[in-house]
Amino acid sequence: MSLIDRILTEPEFQSAPPVLVDVGAAGGVSHTWERIARYSIAVAFEPDARESAPLTGAQRKFKRWIYVPAVVTDSPSDSDTAVFYLTRSPQCSSTLRPCTDALQRWAFADLFDVIGQREIPATTLQSVLQSHGLPGLDWLKCDTQGTDFRLFMGLPAEIRRRVLAVEFEPGLIDAYESEDTFSQILGCMRSEPYLLAECVLQKTPLACAKWKHSQWYRRLAPTHPGWGNLRYLRTTGSPTETLDRRSMLLLWVLATLQGHFAHAHNVAEEGVDRFEGGIFLKMQKASLRQLRLAMAVRVPVWILQRLLLRG
Repeated sequence: MSLIDRILTEPEFQSAPPVLVDVGAAGGVSHTWERIARYSIAVAFEPDARESAPLTGAQRKFKRWIYVPAVVTDSPSDSDTAVFYLTRSPQCSSTLRPCTDALQRWAFADLFDVIGQREIPATTLQSVLQSHGLPGLDWLKCDTQGTDFRLFMGLPAEIRRRVLAVEFEPGLIDAYESEDTFSQILGCMRSEPYLLAECVLQKTPLACAKWKHSQWYRRLAPTHPGWGNLRYLRTTGSPTETLDRRSMLLLWVLATLQGHFAHAHNVAEEGVDRFEGGIFLKMQKASLRQLRLAMAVRVPVWILQRLLLRG
């Protein structure tokens, strides 16, 4: 049994399994979750029926599976529905109207063409958690086309501060009206107890009239940053009172799965101090081994780079 499996069989996880929430699960849930799926509860939101088929296979991998065919809003409203703009590409559908004029400068503008508008069921994260008897969530992945950050900040503070990993996919271009932006999220998250663990820019070509309908142009033309994938991990230290033993164990697992061995080591080190060693000592040693291995693998690349710089 691996150390991760050993951790996830601790008593804390028997009564409270990891809760993984995917808002905008078009195309299937995160592959990173598969390693801990059999120990976890997955909650998947996907209102566009055109993209819900891949979720059917995913449900068999999890200890418990909850599928919610509704959009998520950041706060309760008098209505239990919301306007949903169906676009040519299901993965561009949103509760926000696409900025049609601004998008014309980009080669993928037609993917945002609105082909329908529907009133569909709407809910909040807190409401779904409560209705299924879940006191909180551990990993929140948002890909809502414009409303990721407001959904996270719409969680009650006592739930939000206990989220251990959170992912956003904000835009760098004007794609939706009143959308949450890349710069907004970077700025606001500085005041939250999180470490920016990953920042990957996604690129797309500008429009060119001569190649307007060419798929090859979209694949091969020079690209420009259009949106980004941001992943945050909960930090330790202050306010430590919000992270109990279960949270510290699971935070180490999540950091390790993502290859952030230094952060995992720091979590384990604090766990040793706060919870009198035990399994945290094994976690600490494992993180040091993984960190040394990760550094060793990089040595040939480092040497090659030095040689090229000299040459």
